Amino acid sequence: MKPTSALKIIALIAFTAVNTFGQHLNKYGHFISTIAEETSYKMNLASTGSNIEIEKLRLDGNSVFKMRHGFLTLSGNYENAPSIIRIYSNEGKNIFTQSFSQTINFVLTPAKNFCAFHDMNQIYLIDLVTHKVTTFDGSNVFAVNDAGEVAYYDEKASAIMYKDTVLKINKQIYKILFFKDVPLFITMTDILHIKKGQPESIFSAKGGLVFDVYTFDERLYISVKKEIPGAFIFNSFSTENVTDFRPEEEVHFPLSSHLNKQNKKTHSEKKIGTTHFRSSESIVNPLHFYSDTVYQQVGNSYCEIQEYTVGAMYPHPGVDLLDTFMQDVYSVKNGFVKAILTTSGQYHWRIAISNKNTSELTQGYLYAHLERTSFPYAVGDAVNAGDVVGYLANFPVDGFVHCHFARIEDEGSTWNGSWSTFDNPLSYMTNFFDTIAPQFEKTINNDVFAFRNEQGKYLSPDSLYGNIKVISKVYDRINSKWHCDVHKLRYSLSPLAVPQDMLLDSFAYAFDFYNDFYFNGNYYWGLLRTIYSRDESCFSTANYNDRDFYHIVTNSDGNGTIDGADSLQVFNTLNFTNDSYIFRVTASDPSGNTTIDSMIVTIKNSTVSLPDITMTGQITAYPNPFSFATNLKIKSILNDATLTMYNAYGQVMKQIKNISGSEVNLNRDHLYSGIYFLRLTEGDKTIGLDKLIITD
Repeated sequence: MKPTSALKIIALIAFTAVNTFGQHLNKYGHFISTIAEETSYKMNLASTGSNIEIEKLRLDGNSVFKMRHGFLTLSGNYENAPSIIRIYSNEGKNIFTQSFSQTINFVLTPAKNFCAFHDMNQIYLIDLVTHKVTTFDGSNVFAVNDAGEVAYYDEKASAIMYKDTVLKINKQIYKILFFKDVPLFITMTDILHIKKGQPESIFSAKGGLVFDVYTFDERLYISVKKEIPGAFIFNSFSTENVTDFRPEEEVHFPLSSHLNKQNKKTHSEKKIGTTHFRSSESIVNPLHFYSDTVYQQVGNSYCEIQEYTVGAMYPHPGVDLLDTFMQDVYSVKNGFVKAILTTSGQYHWRIAISNKNTSELTQGYLYAHLERTSFPYAVGDAVNAGDVVGYLANFPVDGFVHCHFARIEDEGSTWNGSWSTFDNPLSYMTNFFDTIAPQFEKTINNDVFAFRNEQGKYLSPDSLYGNIKVISKVYDRINSKWHCDVHKLRYSLSPLAVPQDMLLDSFAYAFDFYNDFYFNGNYYWGLLRTIYSRDESCFSTANYNDRDFYHIVTNSDGNGTIDGADSLQVFNTLNFTNDSYIFRVTASDPSGNTTIDSMIVTIKNSTVSLPDITMTGQITAYPNPFSFATNLKIKSILNDATLTMYNAYGQVMKQIKNISGSEVNLNRDHLYSGIYFLRLTEGDKTIGLDKLIITD
């Protein structure tokens, strides 16, 4: 553990020991209760899912809450995974199970009669006695009392809702809570209640911002934040009657960007070997913002397959930057806080910071798995690059304390968690370095690659025929023990007799795709099934125990995006003559480290007699080989001629009629890479050309 982290823990222990009762401000301006939450969190690392033990019972789920008549568990607290709520009797009998897109900002009422949460579309209220489920069309800003009454903010309607009251309001509501069964609505500067059908301020921050509001032991506690040069000042107040407010504490939180202003260096480009990384969005490591060179450990890479519950797979929407409990996390760019929320459990709190202060569609960054009371910001606050936004939570998986970091895109005055992710941030993180190259593994029969036909049958590499899917297995270690997926893949084919000749050289894909969110999108299923093999012989999966990445490298048209057309792509052996070849796959990581593996394959298609093509020396092609188009020059003048193009086995692949003149422009169109033969006919006259090669 780092010395600074150790000091933080010692200070926290001492602080808690001195303050035995009540609510107190921590250094980040949040109230810390001395009453432990009645929840626990354990994880079974088996790939089949997670369970939790309580009172000699083993229940499905990650988080468990003790209720009067049994237990409630939550499961699926992973980025993009659905969340499942289960209710058990005291004897451990499951009496309620329902799956939701997410359970954002999950809360239990004090008497645990009801629970409520947001699923990124609406608010859900569950009666924990009758199990009745009710929904409300509000935002993720809501509160519920023991009577099951929900007060919430409808951002689209700019209104606060409670019972039969629909109250239009021209201020953004950032938090709601019940105090003595009365709902309070918090704006950036005021705390409001409803009086005679109108909003009335009961507290004003007076030159500052209302930062945190909490209830404890029949008292209301308020934290107010003010910014001075180089620091935040937090002052707390308390009241029993929302009329008389008593000053309590004052704490100062220094801003890192101010403290490090003289030492901060600008990172604009990184160079590893001969590879330069430039991006329109250069950033610095959020865990080590002020370091020039960081060999950052990574536990999961961007868009790699994740499957912590069998069948519930998704592409990982970010990178997991490993470090230690209480490690500071820094903002990588100036911005504005759009969301602070949890996707169910106490280890899944996150902050989303937009690059621009707008409700229009814009981009930003996500920092997840932070301690709930370590955010020195509230929704709506401005943030400077290089300032601490929180510290890492003590993630319950051994060796996996991490910041889930992603580039995101969303719209709205506030964000509810339904953002999309895109880009691999490691590829433009200027102070991130890695020297470990990707590592290939064997597929089936101890072969480097596997070759599967369209019927799902695996072929011997010395007898390939027809259309084939080529599968490679490769992983990357990014400064850690965890196997991650690679960043880029491409493949090529050369004659065994002339290895330097590239008959085929195709880009497969780079893991920087747009990524859907929380099982709501249609895109991610096609993405996973296109990139990864999932059959019995080559089964891709990734969890805390198993990391197997079988890539179908030929499932790509090489244009840098993955869509329905890519899953139809194949390695068409009919484009090449029966012979032996070298098939290569190149894997690269975000730092530009590259590994190439290869194997000798032999094509053995049933032969078809080629048409009689007589070489007369009358035709030349330039360029040859070509990728997109070539130009045929004929020494004689054609008149109403026909051009026929054959593959290596005499099958007609393309035909152009009514050709006149002495030149023909030949476009590739839909043709695969490979060897082709041409024949020009003019009446009974045939003019031949030896062979034409199309490359990627």
